[in-house]
Amino acid sequence: MVSTSGSTLLPQDATKAYLTDLLPYATILTPNLPEALLLAQLAGKDFGTVEELSRDKRYELAFFLAEKVQWVLLKGGHAPLERNGEKVVLDILVNRNGQSKEFISEFSRSKSTHGTGCTLAGIAFTRWI
Repeated sequence: MVSTSGSTLLPQDATKAYLTDLLPYATILTPNLPEALLLAQLAGKDFGTVEELSRDKRYELAFFLAEKVQWVLLKGGHAPLERNGEKVVLDILVNRNGQSKEFISEFSRSKSTHGTGCTLAGIAFTRWI
């Protein structure tokens, strides 16, 4: 829906249909932070901007989206967080039953990121079960 460069890939009507017509049938949603913010906004809740998303706000956003789909893996690579003086990526896996798991990894600057979220979702989901 939203590319790494920030481009919107779907018209707003299609994104709304994705939210209301498709997500209820999905098992897992793997949005990057801009996509998650867009979906939440279309669902009626504004979480601000990517830069404003603290760790706690990311959890709130992930659990909000988990009301729409069974599992959410919120990918944090678009906005690394500071931890012990290092930049880290926080990916958050939650389900609608209130369970959660964090995946923290070293932030790595790269232009070769196409498909990384899909790969991460598969790995994270299979390790959770």
